[in-house]
Amino acid sequence: MIDRVGVHLRAVQEEDFPLLTALRCDRSTQHLLLAYPDQCPPSNAAVRDWIARRTAEPGGTFLIIADGRGHMLGFGQIVDVHQRGRFGKIGFALVKDIRRRGFGSQALRLLIAHARDVLGLRKLLGEVHADNSGAMRLYEAVGFRRVGVLHAHYNDGNKFHDVILVEIALDGSPKP
Repeated sequence: MIDRVGVHLRAVQEEDFPLLTALRCDRSTQHLLLAYPDQCPPSNAAVRDWIARRTAEPGGTFLIIADGRGHMLGFGQIVDVHQRGRFGKIGFALVKDIRRRGFGSQALRLLIAHARDVLGLRKLLGEVHADNSGAMRLYEAVGFRRVGVLHAHYNDGNKFHDVILVEIALDGSPKP
């Protein structure tokens, strides 16, 4: 049973690797993240390398989204951090059977707070598959705004898809 109270972010632990590998190999999840799941199933070494790259990235982060008991619900990452501009790109994924139950908004709010309070960022950017209306509602509900569209930008192997660009100011600066 999943404990809804106390959703939090934590470092990767050894017991997370089976679910991380499953998320990394789930083609539909990877396409929603605008990733290219070419090497599935990945070896444990490949998943460890992926996480090592994310955690070693200057200014970025890779964290596990966990319930109140510490059980992994998904992961969140902030990547491509621009050191002088103090902005980065956010992305996260939840395991399929817990989606649409409120965990996403809790996780996204925690990632925003982490970006602002721990990483010292002033803005987060995101890219959302244009067909992912649930993700757009979620991003907009926590304060992201649409700033553009990349037309025919992401190729899922069958066709090109539009990608919606979103941003949120973390430093209290006014929105244009």
